[in-house]
Amino acid sequence: FGSVLVSSGSGFLQPTHPISGVSLCFQIGLEKGCTQMKFSVLDWNRPAIDFYLGEGAVDLTAAEGWHVFRFEADTMRQLANK
Repeated sequence: FGSVLVSSGSGFLQPTHPISGVSLCFQIGLEKGCTQMKFSVLDWNRPAIDFYLGEGAVDLTAAEGWHVFRFEADTMRQLANK
């Protein structure tokens, strides 16, 4: 169901071993002191959205109006030289 990146507030947890399931990611995050797990799901991926909502996740787009943005390397270079 996509990539997962876990934040402890002071950085991001990227496990050094393959994630074999969401429960393992929760276990690692909790062990590292994480208090939230945030992730992105494309709007067309309804099975993943339904799964996460069914497990108790909060859809921040609907609840808080958050939008996810990304800068590609070329744009990053341009902005770095402004």
